[in-house]
Amino acid sequence: MTNTNMLVDIMDKYQITTGFFTPSLIRVMQKLPKSIKKLVMGGEPANGLFLEGIDSYNMYALSESGLVLLAFLLDKSYETV
Repeated sequence: MTNTNMLVDIMDKYQITTGFFTPSLIRVMQKLPKSIKKLVMGGEPANGLFLEGIDSYNMYALSESGLVLLAFLLDKSYETV
């Protein structure tokens, strides 16, 4: 999807409260849905992402298995080394 504003509008229209996105998509979105309460991110590190008022989780999984191995609540902005 290239029109992130359309995605946000649809999520608000249907009152979507939980989403699963890559951190890259969150970074390019101009705004987040007002309805979103919980955000799960995966596929890459969530460096520098802290979203006030939204429970945000960074997930790690092996692509071969599709199983989530680790989930981390982002309580502040983190950077990896």
